[in-house]
Amino acid sequence: MQYEVRACEFYGNAIHGLWAQAVQGIAIEGSRAHDNGGYGIVIDYTDPTFTQKLHLNRIVNNCAWNNARGISVGNFNESNTTPPVWGNANPDALSTLIANNLCHDNTSYGIAAAGWWIAVTGNLCVDNGSAGGAGILANVAYSHVAGNTLVWQSAGAASFGIDSGGAIHTEIAGNFISGPAIGINPGGSQNVRVVGNRIQNTAQYAITVNNVEASANGQNFGIACSNLEITGNWIGYDQGGGIVLRDGPQNVAIRHNRFFGGSIVAITSALYAATDTLIVEGNSWNDATLYVQNPATTGSGPQTLVFPDILDRIMIATTAGPIATMISASQAEMGSGIGFIKVLAGGANYTTASVSIGGGGSGAAAEAILAGGAVIGIRLTAAGSGYGSVGATVPVTISGDGSGAEAIAYVAAPVPNDRTLLTRCNLPVTFTRVGSSPFQENWTLFDLTVPANTEVLWRGTWGSWRAGVVPLGGYFTFPGDGSVTVGSLNGGDLRLHPNGAGVVRITSDAAPEGVISTIGTGSPEGVVSAPPGSDYRNLAGGAGSTFWVKQTGTGNTGWVAVA
Repeated sequence: MQYEVRACEFYGNAIHGLWAQAVQGIAIEGSRAHDNGGYGIVIDYTDPTFTQKLHLNRIVNNCAWNNARGISVGNFNESNTTPPVWGNANPDALSTLIANNLCHDNTSYGIAAAGWWIAVTGNLCVDNGSAGGAGILANVAYSHVAGNTLVWQSAGAASFGIDSGGAIHTEIAGNFISGPAIGINPGGSQNVRVVGNRIQNTAQYAITVNNVEASANGQNFGIACSNLEITGNWIGYDQGGGIVLRDGPQNVAIRHNRFFGGSIVAITSALYAATDTLIVEGNSWNDATLYVQNPATTGSGPQTLVFPDILDRIMIATTAGPIATMISASQAEMGSGIGFIKVLAGGANYTTASVSIGGGGSGAAAEAILAGGAVIGIRLTAAGSGYGSVGATVPVTISGDGSGAEAIAYVAAPVPNDRTLLTRCNLPVTFTRVGSSPFQENWTLFDLTVPANTEVLWRGTWGSWRAGVVPLGGYFTFPGDGSVTVGSLNGGDLRLHPNGAGVVRITSDAAPEGVISTIGTGSPEGVVSAPPGSDYRNLAGGAGSTFWVKQTGTGNTGWVAVA
């Protein structure tokens, strides 16, 4: 290391305790920074050309308290130029280690890190962010924020446990967070994994994800959220909710998280999903292994099944009629209002833009979010109502001084492609096809009735449900003596329908060539080839020419009319 600052104390300064700029290889270890007007320990460089960088530095084993920020590394470009240029494109800090520090009672952030290749590990942050900040601010790229402990003695005393809005290619893993308003904020991030964290006692939400994130000053970070994975987290709360996805973040996976809720919160508050691209898999609520979710009883007619968003499997124990609607709790909450607006094309040369929402409803409003002259996202400010059924689309017009921006609004949210829902049926259940909403398709092309003690695996496809795996117990039964019974349901016919020139053929092990049973119009003699014992029905009818039996030969002659 080129510079070393060890076992020093910095306090009572009007601005910062220790401020090192444009350094490479500095080690700040075992020091105390407290009661400073600005930051306790800060390393950065505000080169407006983004040329000079911090590199290969470490800040370890320090204590920082009663500052605005305890430890601050780099910045998010906000002070390099006027007007500010925000984002991860031009980092000030590279390859820096922030580890094993104790930061407490700092008003904005315990630790604030911005840059590339940053490791924020093993730090203890207590009661930071009373002025609306966070335990850790991580505006980072290609970085690791892991194994930190962030706690507040009074729940909700800070806005965030870890605020990583606008991060890219980063892992937020194995952190313990207890007591902030919001546990983790990976909103406006790209290619970020939130994995294996324990989040508890949040006053509002465990994890919030806005499609586009902005700073406390209202300046956005220039990117929209995509490719976010939230996996294997332990989430416990007694108020507020679990995970919230707003304004259509794209390609989000919610997998194998364990949610725990107290008596005053319900499973339906665990996930609110305003998006159209979502994977939900293997999550649990209070470690239950079987989730009974029955349709709301509305007479004996078509029923609506509202299932918790975090689940991909439920048990139906009772129903008063056929199920015509299967929607998630967040889709039901959004109702006929606009759930989110998806940008289809960003356009160019915008400095101002306004959003107009069409359709037959009223009251919805939204604002465009601009970066680099393009519309990168649309923030919904009012949902309105009366815009149609769940998953329907509504036209959107973007006006301004640029051109080419396009967007579409969704009523509530559609069924995401490949979203799975396994329905375990404890009794015979009918799933309506005609008139269902979202549409419930199945291979029979009619209403689907399944017997008791069976399962149907539904899969989201282009905004509808498709029955991918369907039990056939109502159509095939096995008496147990080696025989098979083929039946129909609901008074329906039993049809044998060979395709094209195919026929119904009856065979056995002893006579594999078998016989055929077929139909046609007119005489089969000289027309239909069949083995002896076969039969033929003439759809034209007529006395003595309707039913024929093949008596001789295997060709198309030898037919005799018997009725």
